[in-house]
Amino acid sequence: MIQLDSLRALAVLGIVVFHWVPATAQDGVISVWASFSHGFLFLLSGYFLTRIVLKNSGLSLAAAKWGFYRIYLVRRALRLVPLYYLIILLAALIGVESVRSSWLWHVTFLSNFFMVYTQGWFNETSHFWFLAVIVQFSIIWPLLLLFVSERNHLSLILITIVTSLAAKYFVPQIFPELGMVNVLPLMHCDALGFGSLLAYYQYRQAHATVQAVSRWACISFFLYLFLMILIESCDWSDYTLLKVTYELGLFGSLWLIVRAGEGFSGFIGRVLNNNVLLYLGKISYGLFLLHLFSGLFLSLVRSVVDIPVPQYGVVPFLLRTFFTVGLAMLSYHYFEAPINRFRKQFVFHPLNHTNTGDK
Repeated sequence: MIQLDSLRALAVLGIVVFHWVPATAQDGVISVWASFSHGFLFLLSGYFLTRIVLKNSGLSLAAAKWGFYRIYLVRRALRLVPLYYLIILLAALIGVESVRSSWLWHVTFLSNFFMVYTQGWFNETSHFWFLAVIVQFSIIWPLLLLFVSERNHLSLILITIVTSLAAKYFVPQIFPELGMVNVLPLMHCDALGFGSLLAYYQYRQAHATVQAVSRWACISFFLYLFLMILIESCDWSDYTLLKVTYELGLFGSLWLIVRAGEGFSGFIGRVLNNNVLLYLGKISYGLFLLHLFSGLFLSLVRSVVDIPVPQYGVVPFLLRTFFTVGLAMLSYHYFEAPINRFRKQFVFHPLNHTNTGDK
């Protein structure tokens, strides 16, 4: 499982690089990397979240289910909220307009709905929509898994995936006047659902099914890579083809998770076991939250030095890296780590409850 930290790091770096290069450089490999990264991170979140919840979904008493849900929410909140709120607070205090003008939307994890409402991206807070979707899913999905009969879990997951696929394809076609719909949670429930599907089969110890899914996902992943190369080289923009290709990449990500869980060997294994990449995976939450605020650091540098600092290029890229990685390291060791140690005190004890699930 340790290699999943490296995959998470690569996914976050894909988003970071996409935001740090000029619009003229956001096509091609960087665009594909960023698009795949968003989907992969959603899928990974669905996978881990569902693994945690399914271990306790067999509780028979409603009180026991609510007891687990409360502990789960506390642990989830302690992981996601403190650093996020600290960044919003500090940004508001130093006068970052994109935070001050919309802080209530962000602290309530409704940034994605705010962007649909305003139809725009807002500098330092543009990436908050992603976290909002994760939190919204984290609140609703466990309730469904806990209070829907275990025998219906597979149907629930499949219905979620199909509904999301239908919404992604038909909503933009039927309502072309609607903009920014891609930041809404339903548009990413396919990725979250694919991750949940893998977690479900692993929980059920359906090893043959997991291996079958992994084989088909491997084929899907390399087909995705082939189609993306073809699309980029031929400059195709067919809507249906792009959607199908993206879903092939999402499903193909299941192979990456299965293989990383087992441990890649060879060259890929050496890359994913690299200590730098593993460390970046550990501090990836801070990297993600802080990276768009690096523009403020560039502005500060411009105000105190006589040397012109452009918006893009090698020097600003290095300055952004110094700012983001440095603060993420400090955050991880001196803020997130102590909170994570405190978080471990919140443990649900299913043995204190009657557990006669209806498998």
